[in-house]
Amino acid sequence: MKVDQKLGTYQQQEGQAPTIEWDEITSHLNARSFALYRPTGSPFTARRVCFFQPGQEENALIRASMKDTTLTAFFKLNRDDPNARQYFYREIPHHYVFHDKESVWKPRRNRARVIGRLYTVSVKQVERHCLRLLLINVKGPQSFQHLQTVDGVEYPTFKLAAIALNLLEDDRVWESTMTEAATYQIPHELRQLFVDICLYCNPANPLHLLESNMEHLMEDFIAQIVPLCAY
Repeated sequence: MKVDQKLGTYQQQEGQAPTIEWDEITSHLNARSFALYRPTGSPFTARRVCFFQPGQEENALIRASMKDTTLTAFFKLNRDDPNARQYFYREIPHHYVFHDKESVWKPRRNRARVIGRLYTVSVKQVERHCLRLLLINVKGPQSFQHLQTVDGVEYPTFKLAAIALNLLEDDRVWESTMTEAATYQIPHELRQLFVDICLYCNPANPLHLLESNMEHLMEDFIAQIVPLCAY
């Protein structure tokens, strides 16, 4: 059985316990704080699994939807704490700690070395990618509607809001996307990213984008060729 929901899916397979899995506000984004270790979980999705008794699916969905994610808790933090509004989403883990049990961000008490990170999103997922761009570039948003509002005008999509903020005006966003991806993706994944950008994002100067990232794009090929040249 599989029933799509606005906030997720209900799935049940024979021989398995019923579960409800739902995306974090369909954004596939998250912010994790960590000190000297990498966060667990997929870098593309953040799902919650809710177990329930047969016939209690709706109640389980209601309970799950009432619990804030790190992103919706970030919005609440900005509404309640004026001091938090000076930070970007990725900066919050430097100053606050997310308490899973209460689903709230609380001021950080220690001086631990912390790295904040936004999960990456495929450029093919245009709305999610633009939501990520907005979270990177907008301080103190208090809701999704806040992110979609520029100069008093609420835009119907994250893409239109990003355009209004000139985040998609030129190839700088794709340059930064490639540069960021080069820090954690292997060459063949970078090549796929470059192809996706060319196919779905219409860069103004794809040749320059290629040439400026050639070293990272060809790193594996170079590693194979250099030993052969030694003979």
